[in-house]
Amino acid sequence: MPPGWMTESQARKLIGGELGNAYRRILSTSCAPLCWFARDKRPDLDTMKNGTATIAHTGERLIGITAAHVIEEFVRDEIMTPQTVMLMNASLPTLSIIDINSRLDTATFEIDAVTISQIGKDITPLAVWPPQPPTEGRGILIGGYPRISRKPKTLDGEMASMEWGLLTILGIAGRVTEEQIAWMVDHDSDVPHPTIPAPPPRAELGGISGGPVITLLDRNGIHYWGLAGIVSQASAELERVVARRADYIRANGRIGRIII
Repeated sequence: MPPGWMTESQARKLIGGELGNAYRRILSTSCAPLCWFARDKRPDLDTMKNGTATIAHTGERLIGITAAHVIEEFVRDEIMTPQTVMLMNASLPTLSIIDINSRLDTATFEIDAVTISQIGKDITPLAVWPPQPPTEGRGILIGGYPRISRKPKTLDGEMASMEWGLLTILGIAGRVTEEQIAWMVDHDSDVPHPTIPAPPPRAELGGISGGPVITLLDRNGIHYWGLAGIVSQASAELERVVARRADYIRANGRIGRIII
């Protein structure tokens, strides 16, 4: 075996240990749950809705990114009844949409440093710009906040706050097209983690839409990571995640043609 190479068992040990934990921290610090509920009612598991927001700095501005269908559902609810909208623990006065593209199922919205400081966890915006699509067969990271992982904290019988469980996927990019990135569960390649249980087969992943797909990159021996896509669909039955490529997002937050 050439110097510097490792066996599959050694690689699995790394992913199941500190390297895997480092990848999960990258996902955790780059996204947060985006949720909303009727302003005149107390939230609960039945009335609160959520997607996931990815936080990025384009070099020109700080933006939140999510799936267009998440924003479209929020707008429909807002038209019917005024909504309280939150980014984890940070209450937003409104959701200031920069751009929305239904065909690409991608939307962007304004966010500032004050909001980030109120989210309730460390956030490090993804800052390699423009985004780069992954190479088929190479490593990717996928994150998001599925609805099934929400756990309310109650006080005097009423919900006082919500605990959020982050789903993290360390996988291999499947088919990459002009607009999409696909990933499918490969149970034969599962690597167990000592403290993080794997989701059950065909787990319902609704809520992770808008989460980041991060590609692992290297240039001249320097390893780094960057935003590659935004989760659009998660099929429990097919155990498949489809994301929209993020390189349609321009530095000003507008969504248009591929910029690479």
